[in-house]
Amino acid sequence: MESILNYYFQLCSIEINCRNGAVMAATLANGGACPITGDKVYSRTAVRDTLTLMHTCGMYDLSGEFSYNVGLPAKSGVSGVVVVVIPDVMGLCLYGPLIDKSGNSIKSLDFCKKLVDTFHYHIYDKSGKGGGGLN
Repeated sequence: MESILNYYFQLCSIEINCRNGAVMAATLANGGACPITGDKVYSRTAVRDTLTLMHTCGMYDLSGEFSYNVGLPAKSGVSGVVVVVIPDVMGLCLYGPLIDKSGNSIKSLDFCKKLVDTFHYHIYDKSGKGGGGLN
């Protein structure tokens, strides 16, 4: 059990900066091809499965509400980082150290809501004004 917990804690302690997080998110948004190098680093299936997991459970206990209000795949960390993917558009890595009771960055959540309200990136937004994924 101790070795399993040690491995889990190592996975939870991967160090990145916002630039690296944004490149990871942009790679997912770009169908698995790194936007900097052009190298295909993830298969189509891996991207699909990763984005599905991010969309359904990437925001801890707030995942359902985030999915409803923002409608984008995202993954938060208790460090205050939130990685957001807008498929076929861009990837973002946001940082705001103040977190809510679910472990999500308060400022990042607010930014994501304003982003989709302004640019209509919610996956089910069919207004024709933005990136609604099912247009």
